[in-house]
Amino acid sequence: MPSDEEKLPELLTLRRWDKSGKFKALRVGTRRGVGERRYRRDEIIKLITK
Repeated sequence: MPSDEEKLPELLTLRRWDKSGKFKALRVGTRRGVGERRYRRDEIIKLITK
């Protein structure tokens, strides 16, 4: 299982794509008042297989 450090570049890429409008994160829960980001698998697959 990858460590948190190994996952970091992927998480930053997801956040950049979210910020640029390629797709939106779904916010779930109340983690520090902003919620946790969740992304739709089908949107990610569609984006990376272009």
